[in-house]
Amino acid sequence: MFIRVFRPPHKELLINVNSIWKIEVQYAVPDPKQPGHFFHTDLQEGLKNAEAVRCYAIYFGSENVMLMHEDNEAFKVIEDIYKSAKKG
Repeated sequence: MFIRVFRPPHKELLINVNSIWKIEVQYAVPDPKQPGHFFHTDLQEGLKNAEAVRCYAIYFGSENVMLMHEDNEAFKVIEDIYKSAKKG
């Protein structure tokens, strides 16, 4: 399965999900001074803040890409991987 990710300024990447070797989960919270903007926060704040959203740094091959919380199929695939991961 491939996911399609936009990479500014003018590229789309097709990433084979089987080639992903690491996903870093980060959290971001809305910037009260600039609606629509977010800034990263630590894990504890991200877990307790109801407004926080998950962001994923996806590593594949020798590259990586960041996915912010969006309503698209690529994000949903990564979110499903996150939700099905075993806790260690």
